[in-house]
Amino acid sequence: MEITNALHHLTLADAPLNCQVCNETLTDGDEILCHLQCPAGETGYDITQIRCLAHSDDMESLLTLGTEELLVAGRIGRCSDQATQQSWPVLLAPDLRVVSSAATATGKEINMQSSDDDDPAESLTVGIDHTTTEGNTPNRQETTLARWDQSATTAEGE
Repeated sequence: MEITNALHHLTLADAPLNCQVCNETLTDGDEILCHLQCPAGETGYDITQIRCLAHSDDMESLLTLGTEELLVAGRIGRCSDQATQQSWPVLLAPDLRVVSSAATATGKEINMQSSDDDDPAESLTVGIDHTTTEGNTPNRQETTLARWDQSATTAEGE
């Protein structure tokens, strides 16, 4: 569940916000599909491509041997820090679509009907690095993520 939970905190701040096929600018509220990749032996995923949904049909061709990869659909949103008056784009409502382990160049489609106990990413060995935005120190970012996790846990328990 670690990777799927981490997707809820994925920043798009360092990724180009345009479709890499049609070069259309993507803005807040647009639905997108992201390709995330982590070379074997490394820690943390990097976003390697973002596409609009009109050009998302052939993203499985990006899967390669020797890297752990995810295809994740979602919507562009905005997170803001009122104290610093800064904001950055984030992935909202992430939906894990395909998982590919480093041992294969093919992906496993995720069953949308799976239970919360089944983690489709359990065969992957790395987490998602949350500390990619400038101006946010790792401590500040981790504190923010901890508060979000706490809020989500509280909301689920109510």
